[in-house]
Amino acid sequence: MAQPSEHSSLPLIERWPLLHPVTWVFATLPFQWMPGAGGFSLPYVFVLLALAFLCLSPRAIFGAAWVLRAAMIWLVPYVIYLMILFVSLSGSGAQGMATRQVFFLAAFVMVAAWLASSQAPGRLVRWWAGVLIVSFLLVSEAIARSLGLSWVEAYRRFFLEGNLDFILYGFMREIFIASAGAAVDFVPASQKNLVAGALMIAMIMFRAGFSGSDSDRLGLIMTVLLVSLLILLNTRIVLVALGFGMLVIWFIRFAGGQNYSLGGLLLRIFVVLFSILTLVIFFSSGTDLAEIMTERLFFADRSTGSRMNQYIWALQQIEQHFFTGYGYAELSGQPVHNIFLGAFMHAGVLAFLLVTFFYAAMVAIWGSFVMRAVRAPQEWVLPLRAEWVAILPVLPLMRMWVSGDAGHHSIVEWTAMGVFMGLLAANKVARGVSTSAPVGVASAPRPERAVRAPGDVLYPQKIQ
Repeated sequence: MAQPSEHSSLPLIERWPLLHPVTWVFATLPFQWMPGAGGFSLPYVFVLLALAFLCLSPRAIFGAAWVLRAAMIWLVPYVIYLMILFVSLSGSGAQGMATRQVFFLAAFVMVAAWLASSQAPGRLVRWWAGVLIVSFLLVSEAIARSLGLSWVEAYRRFFLEGNLDFILYGFMREIFIASAGAAVDFVPASQKNLVAGALMIAMIMFRAGFSGSDSDRLGLIMTVLLVSLLILLNTRIVLVALGFGMLVIWFIRFAGGQNYSLGGLLLRIFVVLFSILTLVIFFSSGTDLAEIMTERLFFADRSTGSRMNQYIWALQQIEQHFFTGYGYAELSGQPVHNIFLGAFMHAGVLAFLLVTFFYAAMVAIWGSFVMRAVRAPQEWVLPLRAEWVAILPVLPLMRMWVSGDAGHHSIVEWTAMGVFMGLLAANKVARGVSTSAPVGVASAPRPERAVRAPGDVLYPQKIQ
């Protein structure tokens, strides 16, 4: 960790992260069903406050300019797509879909800008993640206890009885309804998908933000706790993204040439083999929990069947309205859960091509980062663990294929991309002004230190 003398040179909101406006965005991020001021969802209120604070910070403004310039390759086609979508959905029940995306893009820029202009980005990332995790666990447990429930009971019902219905309808939905305000008498159980996504992103950020020279024991404890919680919440795309993300981390560590002692290497091989054996035994055990997890993870449940029906129906609409799109449409009260089919069906072939270019650009940026983490780890000079940073975009990129709101990112995915792009911008600046960038493998922990940020480079020194 950084020495107190190093922290004392940081701006006040970085020395005391609880004062940072984005900290409160992450603290409220899992509570999207809760109402805030002016009829906005609770986290949206804090996003607006953080945007207002950004406008008062010259350093953050220059950080935003830095991030926007780096994002132009995918941002421009996506904004054009949103314009087309807005026209296509005008007058329909979903005309706010494009407007929401503009607001979420502003949240993306805000998060990325604050990180890009930070002198201690690792410290902020670790704090933001920790506050999200702690706030969700404490607040949800307090609400549950007021209803005569608890997370202990939820764990027992799920892991011992395999009772997923209780988790969805007897626990999570009861928490949602009890805290949604008097004007709301129904909150869909699918809100737990956003909760699961926020917790996964927080786990990744918490591990990425560790900068100590020893092993991250607290991070390991958090990982075990959150993985068990994500299994309990049982959001399939989150579990698939988490599994894929772990493979990416192992790939970066081994292909990047991280040196292990013989004992350490044998221990890791044992852990992998033991994990595989445990999963084989579990999925072949025939228990209620094993059957539920098998159906969910191997796409044999009712939800998968309904999505396939959606896709077939969407393709039929596309065939009839190839160029102009059909406008907004639903099947069984649900929009198609795929951004490519949704864009094509709602707004025509041009919208589809723009979304495809946007997605390809995002994949290219992510893939380029992963390859650099393997082939040129010395380029990563921030005091964060690059292999954990690398998997921040995994959930956003996967969720576009299957999520609600016609496959568009929620604020959870956009904030994850904001952290990723903000750290890339901060690393680029740190490399550009550093005279002695440290050389080492991507996953090697480095002491936290203040780094030069876009505001330092671009803003006049006398006004900083």
